[in-house]
Amino acid sequence: MEKSHISKTTKMMVMMVTCVVIGYISGIVTRDSVDTWYVTLVKPVFNPPNWIFAPMWTLLYILMGIAAGLVWDKIETQRETVRRALIYFAIQLALNALWSILFFGLHNPMLALI
Repeated sequence: MEKSHISKTTKMMVMMVTCVVIGYISGIVTRDSVDTWYVTLVKPVFNPPNWIFAPMWTLLYILMGIAAGLVWDKIETQRETVRRALIYFAIQLALNALWSILFFGLHNPMLALI
């Protein structure tokens, strides 16, 4: 088995950038609706303030990227498990972006929930 020459740090950086870019694209769809449509929704009293979402989602995407990079780094010893895990991760990341499009872009909470 050939050893990869890509460092753990590089793998984490690639995955972090990928996740943050996906988050940024989702944010573009979200941005216009936050101040117009989203404010019209009836939300529970424990709903966090709007300003907290951008930094928390950014942190979440960074941490997701670190986690995916750490999984990718195990490819030499656990090839099939890592491959499967990264496929599931990619599906989850795509569904996460799709949720923003459905909820904020199409203004359809029910479709986003499904």
